[in-house]
Amino acid sequence: MKIGKLFFATLFTILVILGVGCNPCKNTECLNGGTCVDGTCNCAPGYGGSDCSGNFRDSFVGDYSAVNSCNNTVFGTFTTDITEDATDGSKVIFSNFAAWTSSAGATSMVYGLVTDGEKIQIPSQTISSTITSDATFEGTVTFLNAGELLASYTIFDGVYTQTCSDTLTVQ
Repeated sequence: MKIGKLFFATLFTILVILGVGCNPCKNTECLNGGTCVDGTCNCAPGYGGSDCSGNFRDSFVGDYSAVNSCNNTVFGTFTTDITEDATDGSKVIFSNFAAWTSSAGATSMVYGLVTDGEKIQIPSQTISSTITSDATFEGTVTFLNAGELLASYTIFDGVYTQTCSDTLTVQ
């Protein structure tokens, strides 16, 4: 009987020393909605880093000058700014996106979802226009290099689809 107790006491001690049964997430704090899995943080969309403290959208926020080209024709330049969405850490707002003017005469506001540190997804969204009928925008914005982004998107106005590419340079 003593040998059995000694065996289990020894086995228990070995398991404690090896850490078997320990919670690998015990000392891991994941921020901004991240969750710990096996001691590593899985971050919510728009966040990164070992503890999810990095907000990717911060690297996109700023004022930009843009060169607009649709269907291989350069239409001109415009300015746009990318700002943070106050309610969602993975969203950014583009003001004056593609220099589109809304039916109310205001500049267009399009939102994007920051998927990682190098890309913004612009989900399908419709803007009313003073120039044509309502237009639907959809596309992506990616880093080209320091201070420069490429917006690739389509505009559909109910009749025509334009394929556009804007180079945005931080001001």
